[in-house]
Order: sequence, then structure tokens, then C-alpha cells
Amino acid sequence: MKKNHRFIIFSALSVGLALTSFLCGCNGQNAISQQAVSPAERPALPSPIGIKWHPVRIAGTSDKTPDQVLLLLSEDGRATGFAGVNCFFGIFERSGENGLKLSRLSTTRMAGPDLPYEQNFLKQLERVDRFELADGSLRLFAGTEEVAVFTAAREEK
Repeated sequence: MKKNHRFIIFSALSVGLALTSFLCGCNGQNAISQQAVSPAERPALPSPIGIKWHPVRIAGTSDKTPDQVLLLLSEDGRATGFAGVNCFFGIFERSGENGLKLSRLSTTRMAGPDLPYEQNFLKQLERVDRFELADGSLRLFAGTEEVAVFTAAREEK
């Protein structure tokens, strides 16, 4: 009976982990392989959608950005990424030329040393009301305050 109980617990944990990876839209390999693109390699970008963005600066933190942090805005209105400890997912809406609102951001529930960074990162994303694209960088604003700066990320081969 004990072996059967352990098997059931192991199976439930495995299914939960697989479902979490699927729902958050990222996995360890993709998140780990992200690297900032140098300014010379940055293309002119008309829209932030469909590009993996790596944070360079986030308001409210002086800490170094943890490796692998990224944001992806999909054409179907989903916002996904990795926030430092957990994968996150939510929705975004565009309005006008530069209006952008991220909402209903949720995360997986892991603990780790970068959790304070992650909490601030997500808090700042939810404040965003507009964006600017310039020189391959994505700048996010809440009113007139710049809350985040991202650079286009690329996958290493």
C-alpha cells in the first residue's frame, strides 16, 4: 500500500509540473538560453509583440537583474515570461498607438532568493499604461514615470 501511495504522489507531482510548464509558456531551456542583443544588432521595431524582452532596468530595485528574466507579448493578447523565480502569465491590451495595459498577472508558486526582485518586477508591469520603442529597446511607463527598460533577447544556438 505504501508503494502505491508514493506512486500516486509522484504521478500527481509530475503531472502538476508538466501542466505548470505548459501554462506559463516557458521552460528552463528557453529561459536559460536568453541573452541581451548588442545595440548594433537591434533592428528597428514597430511593435513590442512577438519579441522576447530582457529587462535592463526596473523601477524600485537597485539589484542586478536575475539571469533568464524575460517578457513575451503574444499576438493573441497573452503576456508570459519568467520573473526571476517563477514563470508568469496574464493578459495585455493595446490602445491607441502606444497604449499598453498588462493585467491578471499570475505566477507559479516556487520560492527562491530572487523573489523580492520578482515581486517588484510584476508590480511594475501591472502599473504600465504605455510603451515606447527606440533603438531596439522597449521602455514601459506609468504616466510619465519610466518603470522598466527592456532590450530584445535572442536565443543562443
